[in-house]
Amino acid sequence: MSWINKYLSEADLARIEASISKVEETTSGEIVPVIVRRSSAVGHVPLTLTLLLTLLLVIVEFPFSDWLWVTPWVYLWPVIVVVFFGLSQVLAKSKWIQKVFVPEKDELDSVHRRAHLEFYLNRIHRTENGTGVLIFVSVMEKKGGRAGG
Repeated sequence: MSWINKYLSEADLARIEASISKVEETTSGEIVPVIVRRSSAVGHVPLTLTLLLTLLLVIVEFPFSDWLWVTPWVYLWPVIVVVFFGLSQVLAKSKWIQKVFVPEKDELDSVHRRAHLEFYLNRIHRTENGTGVLIFVSVMEKKGGRAGG
């Protein structure tokens, strides 16, 4: 089962294909639909989450800093940061966490860049009479993009 079947059934995909074929019969335009899981980069999310968790721990433990920052407790900090990073790696796989840590402006820019990339990768700019149309949907961002040649 493809990842797209989580969002669209085989019947939905067949209806989309039939609709596009019907429209293409009445126009000189060539329509290419592209649906991608995400356009935004999310590689920074685990590190950002690790830093946030570490900062929260420092704030929470501040009243107890008299005895937590002395030997042997101070040797636990690297271990705590490594544990937080591991936890962050797991949490960062969540779509909700990714959505929270990717700013709206970055999402929009990424979707538009990806739409332009798909426009050229699918050679829509080389359609007969230059009438290619890309219908682009990026699922994570819940946005569509536009691209033109």
